Amino acid sequence: LKDNVKQLLKMIRELKKQIADKRAEIASVMADSAMSPDQRQARMSNLQSSLASLQGSLSMASVQLGKAMKDESPQAQLEAMALAAK
Repeated sequence: LKDNVKQLLKMIRELKKQIADKRAEIASVMADSAMSPDQRQARMSNLQSSLASLQGSLSMASVQLGKAMKDESPQAQLEAMALAAK
């Protein structure tokens, strides 16, 4: 695979990891009974904004990957999509 495709795949993996971490953080805040409802709501709002931003970045990276792979062989496309799905 070309270097730009490899970079996009790395970026996609990192974004997926960050999204999973953010979701875990959201679950932790939801389960935290030590916070007041106002504190929990403020924290949840910040986390949800961060999650939405990460998801937007993941979508853009996926589109870029699709464009980068447009002229590649079907085998290379399958390899890239398999790697992106991990």
